[in-house]
Amino acid sequence: MRRPRSSIAGALFRAFGLLLILSALVFNTYLISQFPPHIAPGSITGRGIWAAQKAYFASGLFLLLFAEAVHPSVIHHSLKKVFERRLMPNVLLLVLSLCVPVFILELALRPFTIDHLTDKATTIFIKDKDLGWKLRPDHRGRWGDYEVQINSKGLRGPEIPYERNHDTLRILYLGDSVTFGYNLARYDMSFPYMIESLLEHNRQIDVETVNAGVGGYSPWQYDVYLSKEGAKYEPDIVLVGFVLNDVTEKFDLVRFGGSGIGYQLNRSYFSIDDWLASKVAIYATIHRIKSRVQLGRSPKVAAIAREQVSVEELARRPDSELVKNAWAVTLKNLDRIVEHCREKNLRLAVVVFPFTFQFQDPDSLDSGQRVLASFCEDVNIPFLDLLAPLSHYLGEHNLKPEDLFIDSDHLNELGSKVVAEFIVTFLEQEDTLEDLFAY
Repeated sequence: MRRPRSSIAGALFRAFGLLLILSALVFNTYLISQFPPHIAPGSITGRGIWAAQKAYFASGLFLLLFAEAVHPSVIHHSLKKVFERRLMPNVLLLVLSLCVPVFILELALRPFTIDHLTDKATTIFIKDKDLGWKLRPDHRGRWGDYEVQINSKGLRGPEIPYERNHDTLRILYLGDSVTFGYNLARYDMSFPYMIESLLEHNRQIDVETVNAGVGGYSPWQYDVYLSKEGAKYEPDIVLVGFVLNDVTEKFDLVRFGGSGIGYQLNRSYFSIDDWLASKVAIYATIHRIKSRVQLGRSPKVAAIAREQVSVEELARRPDSELVKNAWAVTLKNLDRIVEHCREKNLRLAVVVFPFTFQFQDPDSLDSGQRVLASFCEDVNIPFLDLLAPLSHYLGEHNLKPEDLFIDSDHLNELGSKVVAEFIVTFLEQEDTLEDLFAY
């Protein structure tokens, strides 16, 4: 006697329902933490795993209940006509074999991919194959609390032509969001343009500012930008605005062994491709694997990425192997900038900006600044550490760090003004730059 096709359908629903319930049991934080690199999932990942377990269990229970609903003794007449069709068992097996594994995989990948993405907050960043991301040329968009205008060359501030007037002092600034002027209402509230105003007033000379600061950039991007674009401006001096997270942030990126595309792109609206990568975990994973294959992965850098060196660790544990390795990668990038400037006969100077926690004890939390000072001394380029002068300024004027900073490292308008004054004094007094103002 032929077995009812509805009975076969019930067996299939039951089998795949049990597979989903088994997935709910197996996919848990304990078992996942046993896989390399043996790190307990963080809070976001943990919540995602729990959400996946609940979804597995609920969908598995649904299939088990549906299996009972199509049993030959209880199946409804309308359903019976459907499930008794000749090809139904084969079609059902094909559909369940395709859909259930994809469903399981999608939920399993979400805690490690798109669960970590945040809501899109800006339109000013776009992808760039060499830089990772850059500012969208000729665009106006919101970033932080204010709208910012990006010129047609993809920089914030007045557009400067490549061709130059050699009677005008031209300064190229390389840096991150501190140099860009994050959360400052106007471009001229950032320290590069305040330096321009001070020099024009003090020296009675014309100054052109090329502010190439972009949020999230670090020395590897400064080097790429300088070689591709910055050198075209033929600046009199290249001033690198270094912030200590320049050492740490890059290790979240795919090209440095991490899994991310960058804070800026995570918060940007861009292509359909990226929309899919932010909504479908399988697609996002394929994206990351493809990037990893294309860009490679250094075992040493990958180890740093798993640990995610923090800025405070740079200051408090300067002798750890993790910190030393992170600095080695960063100083190699800086060395390339030095070589490029010498090839192009460009003056170069480095200014390092502090984090506010360093003001708690400037004398013992300045190890990062000391590493940079030693590097700059070795390669014979001018160097300014702003930690000591800003600390003295705060004490002298009875101020707190929050009087100069918006947050842990971004300057407010007053902070930009104070920093600009220190940098102008540094440029004017530095022996190797004595002919810089010969206009």
